[in-house]
Amino acid sequence: MDRVWAMSEKLRNDGVDCRIDQHEESPAEGWPRWCRNQVQESQFVLIGCTETYHRRYEGKEKTGKGLGGQWEGFVITQELYEAEGKSTKFIPVVFSSVDSQYIPVELRGATHYNLSETKNYDKLFRRITNQPERKPAAVAPRVRLIPTPAETVGQNDQDDVIWRQQEQQLAWIEQRRRERVIDDVIALEYQRKVLDRLIK
Repeated sequence: MDRVWAMSEKLRNDGVDCRIDQHEESPAEGWPRWCRNQVQESQFVLIGCTETYHRRYEGKEKTGKGLGGQWEGFVITQELYEAEGKSTKFIPVVFSSVDSQYIPVELRGATHYNLSETKNYDKLFRRITNQPERKPAAVAPRVRLIPTPAETVGQNDQDDVIWRQQEQQLAWIEQRRRERVIDDVIALEYQRKVLDRLIK
């Protein structure tokens, strides 16, 4: 009971309108109808799975004991039956790893949360407040097109042409550089001859 109360108080302090039977002394509509209304009207129903609750949920408790849990189990089972077992509303929670064995069979296919670990409370909180830890990227408006083999070959040919043009440009630049070097050598040789004549 204390663990359920603590969970409820934490959720309420975090901004979630969590309601449990411990908040009520005697509801005006009576316990059976109050329980049914809470299950039907809630966006999510957290089910604290313990050995005792499991026994009452399954209707296997001693006569006269745990009537609220037995009635709640009936209402939940009926909702799941009418929904053909498809529901994101009912969320099993446990307070220790040992209690996982007490999750009702019709809820074992759903994600459950072991609240003995802080990180799992955060995961539960993200779920019931619609704050996923990761969000998928938006789908692009258009599908990316992959080039066909023919298009790829055409692109390769175009790349070869560009490469040959660049090679030719580099060869021309190198040729011009060599020609300038030769011109400089000829000019120097001419200057040397002129100076020799002047000296003589």
